[in-house]
Amino acid sequence: MLTRRTLISSMVLAIGTRPSLAEPTTHHVDIMGFQFTPKLLTVSSGDRVVFTNRDVVPHTASAVDGSWGSVDLSNGAQWSLEVVRRGNLDYYCQHHPVMRGTLISS
Repeated sequence: MLTRRTLISSMVLAIGTRPSLAEPTTHHVDIMGFQFTPKLLTVSSGDRVVFTNRDVVPHTASAVDGSWGSVDLSNGAQWSLEVVRRGNLDYYCQHHPVMRGTLISS
């Protein structure tokens, strides 16, 4: 038979050991000087990454594997990505393939 004290202790233990549900974080990547800044960014699944073009020429942010990508971003334009996969997510600019970055998703 459970006593009131045992029941309350069990409830506190169950609540205290429940995994926390962290809120998604919004990260920012600037595109300027023909590079992504930061070039390497650690994110979590569910986070959002906002890419902002600060160059005078259009750029894109596109996955190397083709799984996601922005439209052409003119100066001042933004595009956001919700991270849904884990692992290294390499991306580049379709207009300037030497421009590369990586999202490290855990």
